[in-house]
Amino acid sequence: DRPELERGIDVDTGLEVCERLRAAVPGSAFACETVAGISLESGFIERYPLPPETPRGSLSEIYRRPALKILARHEELTPQAYWDLAEDAIGDDVEIVWSSSSTLLEISGRGVTKASTLEGWAASHGIEAHDVVAFGDMPNDLPMLTWAGRSFAVANAHDDVLAAATDHAPANDDDGVAQVLEGLLR
Repeated sequence: DRPELERGIDVDTGLEVCERLRAAVPGSAFACETVAGISLESGFIERYPLPPETPRGSLSEIYRRPALKILARHEELTPQAYWDLAEDAIGDDVEIVWSSSSTLLEISGRGVTKASTLEGWAASHGIEAHDVVAFGDMPNDLPMLTWAGRSFAVANAHDDVLAAATDHAPANDDDGVAQVLEGLLR
């Protein structure tokens, strides 16, 4: 019923990162995710319907509190091309990943990854990395898969994920995670 941990991107840093990305890659549009919900820049094209009351406006109008995640979308580039350009433009002030087949980047605070969050949670429960099994399919999973003691990439995963994981599972459509878990829990 409440967040256990919030590691947001402060407004000044977030706005600066967005400005640098937009200058380097014209056509970039942004959305901000906060504990209160999502808000969209006017040029951000949503892929799934959002409630009509979803805040929309200019970046400075929608980004008024620390964002847990900034979403950056480009309608003309491939995900890999956009990620490469974004990393060059932004540097290491934030973490940039993607997890969809569309050109949508997810920008989190510096050091905020699935791995760092899982590592912190596991440590608070006395669990060490070698006791963790993780599953993934997209580049946003890479830090977590390399941190976990045992990692599975589903068969239809991104090539980088397939290369990084210690093991492979059947595809998502074949209930790959469930199949592996059944085997591990026997």
